[in-house]
Amino acid sequence: MIIYNTTYQIDPSIHEEALNWIKDSLIPKILQTKHLTNPRLVKVLTDDPNNNSYSLQFEVDSVADLNTWYKQTGAAIYSDLTKKYGNKLLGFTTLLEHIELS
Repeated sequence: MIIYNTTYQIDPSIHEEALNWIKDSLIPKILQTKHLTNPRLVKVLTDDPNNNSYSLQFEVDSVADLNTWYKQTGAAIYSDLTKKYGNKLLGFTTLLEHIELS
């Protein structure tokens, strides 16, 4: 299983609006495609009291499925995000592979 992780840094001027948009709009749009499942949204904890960083994670069966999702809908979704928030909501993506412990 692959974990598709995007870490977002949200500008304080749009923090609440952008966080609500992630929860109420972005996650449901991504889930509608059925390629990505089991969303998890977590706050990245730092020593900075003004930190507005969040990690959004989804599970996907394979890198091939992720690439299909990205080509079919993911690129458009993230284009909309850029149009909506510009450089006030920045993200970087990492792919993680789940390793069974036993």
